[in-house]
Amino acid sequence: MKTSIENEICELQRRSFQPKQEAKQSIELCDTIDKLFVDLVCARKKHQLLHNALLNVKFKSIDAEKLYAMHQNEEEHENEELLILDKKKKKFDEFKQILDQQV
Repeated sequence: MKTSIENEICELQRRSFQPKQEAKQSIELCDTIDKLFVDLVCARKKHQLLHNALLNVKFKSIDAEKLYAMHQNEEEHENEELLILDKKKKKFDEFKQILDQQV
C-alpha cells in the first residue's frame, strides 16, 4: 500500500511537473520569438540606414562630379581671362613704345 501511494504521488508529481515544464518551454519560446522579432526590426532599421547612406554617397558623388566640372570651367574662364589680359598688356606695351618713340 505504501508503494502504491508513493507511486501515485510520483505520478501526480510527474503530471504536475510536465505542464510546468511545458509552460516554461512555452515562455522560453515566446522570449525567443520576441528576441527574433526585435532582431528583425533592428535588421530592417540597419538596412534602411545603410540604404539611405548609400543614396547619400551616390548623390554626394554626383555633386562632387558637378563641382569638379564647375571648377574646370572656372579654370578655363580664368585661362581665357589671362590670355585676354596678356593680349591687352602686349597692346599697351606696343602703344607705350610708340608713344616713347614719338616723344
